[in-house]
Amino acid sequence: MSQLGPPRPALGVLYITLANLLGGASFPMQRAALAGFTPGMIAAVRHLIALPLLWWLMRASGRGPRDVPSADRRRIAVLGIVAFGLPLLLGNVGVGLASASNAAILTLIEPVMILLFARGLLGERIGATRGLGVALGLAGALCVVLETAGTSGFLSGGRFLGNVLLVVHAALWGLYTPLVRPILQRHHVFTVSALTVAYSLFLLVPYGLWDARGWQPDEHTAAALGWTVALALGVSLTTTLLWIGAVRHLEASRIAPFVFLQPLAGVLLDRWMHDERLSTQASFGAALIAIGCLCALRNERARAPGAGRELAT
Repeated sequence: MSQLGPPRPALGVLYITLANLLGGASFPMQRAALAGFTPGMIAAVRHLIALPLLWWLMRASGRGPRDVPSADRRRIAVLGIVAFGLPLLLGNVGVGLASASNAAILTLIEPVMILLFARGLLGERIGATRGLGVALGLAGALCVVLETAGTSGFLSGGRFLGNVLLVVHAALWGLYTPLVRPILQRHHVFTVSALTVAYSLFLLVPYGLWDARGWQPDEHTAAALGWTVALALGVSLTTTLLWIGAVRHLEASRIAPFVFLQPLAGVLLDRWMHDERLSTQASFGAALIAIGCLCALRNERARAPGAGRELAT
């Protein structure tokens, strides 16, 4: 079943901006949930909460899994397991072996990978402006992240495996946007979102059960459950819909610089929660990220989204 209506770039920009702001806000929420749950439990539970809601939206729109041909279901299965569930799993393991600081830095590889996969898989023309947008966004994000994360222990031999897993995690997230774009030319956002999350649970639920070994509820459990529900509604549900909706309206390579809004949003929320002012370095980084996003929008009307070839799988 094809998507109704032509792509609307302005709507795509709104969607991807909101998606990344919500994604960045999830970092403090995740830390709060970790006070009472394990990382694997949080990943599994929040997607288990989001799935029935996504499924209801799909069915309420008059669509269902049977509307998707078997070939496209296989494509969505690969998307949900390899480019959605697996990076979540690897990110959790990688942070445990390395550090949250290393994760904050290494996940900045994702937008670069989006560009590379958009070019290699979809044949999208990157151009100097989009490349500049990602470069400026990367520089700005590093200004924001390195102020608090630093580089201590970044190349430590004991953390090498964790760092490798974090790099793979970022690369797989970069694969997600180019993989989902061709599917959205044929199927509705609600259908793709629901099936993607459903297939991801084939990895996330076993991992969550394994990670919960020895877990016991305590005085932090109720609050952790509340934060996990917030993550389910704000990220697993809303951000997934916004992101996939944005990919429907924008080329994958246009989306890449907006990913750098995530660390900025996380830092801004954390500073607000602790009543701290944004430093000069972080403000400079924010300005670079904003310019990078503007570079991604240049000539948006001149080149219609979807001009790249579809991925043959």
